[in-house]
Amino acid sequence: MTQFRVKIQKETCEEILSRYSPAPPEEGGILGMRGGVICRYVHDVSRPVTDRAVYVPDTAFMNRCIAGWFDEGIDFCGIAHSHPAGQDTLSSGDLAYIEKLYRANGQLGTLYFPLILGGRDMPVFAACMQNGQLMTGKAAVEIVDGGIYISPVFQV
Repeated sequence: MTQFRVKIQKETCEEILSRYSPAPPEEGGILGMRGGVICRYVHDVSRPVTDRAVYVPDTAFMNRCIAGWFDEGIDFCGIAHSHPAGQDTLSSGDLAYIEKLYRANGQLGTLYFPLILGGRDMPVFAACMQNGQLMTGKAAVEIVDGGIYISPVFQV
């Protein structure tokens, strides 16, 4: 079984959570990583599809943001989105989207998928492809501030 771990800057974690308080379901954005630490979040400008409880990213906007990160040495590393109350795991639609993302972009490594719940909780799920199979699981998260370890928040 794959063990997932991730580090996220305190400021980035706070920015994500502040965007979702209160937490409208099915909104999201992309995550960027530099030096093994999630250090960037860009909120998606697309409108949530609330009648079907599904997050549909504005991929053109997101791809422009990802391209802009290149000069800063920041790599795309996942997508955060809010879930309706009571849904604290990746949905079947989330998993299908993640698998489609990997199949379309074979060079991707491990990606992270935080779920924002009620603007306060943020379990982080991770995914990777191993031998053609999508592997997912909850990630242990370390919050860092300027590279200094703060706390084991959101542990498995």
